[in-house]
Amino acid sequence: MRRPAGVAVAALLLWLVAVAVALLGVAATLMSSCCGSADPPDSGPMLLGLVVAVLYAVAGTCLWTGRPNRVLIVALTGVLPIVHAALLSRSSDAATIFLPVLVAWAGLCVLLRSATTASWFSDQRGRGVDRR
Repeated sequence: MRRPAGVAVAALLLWLVAVAVALLGVAATLMSSCCGSADPPDSGPMLLGLVVAVLYAVAGTCLWTGRPNRVLIVALTGVLPIVHAALLSRSSDAATIFLPVLVAWAGLCVLLRSATTASWFSDQRGRGVDRR
């Protein structure tokens, strides 16, 4: 069975989000020490961005291969909405993009629950098992 187009697009988007989150984390760390500030840079945003980026890259790879359980992908990608929810009280920027992040995650959950995707995942896992 061929990989459904929605799965391919979602995997590509997860990889792109991983790169974007990593770059945003690095940029936020660099901006924390700009403009002649004597304070050392805050490495928190960079570390958070890199952790979320790794989780999204793993989720994209899992989605592309179709071998792991779909619940693992939902759990890996659920980190970003949780981080945004935690940052809502501290950052107006996080509040601005919280709804699109939540809607995108819900869309991924709907894609993973679809019959076509579920049968493709089942087929992919069946290929990895040697049935003698």
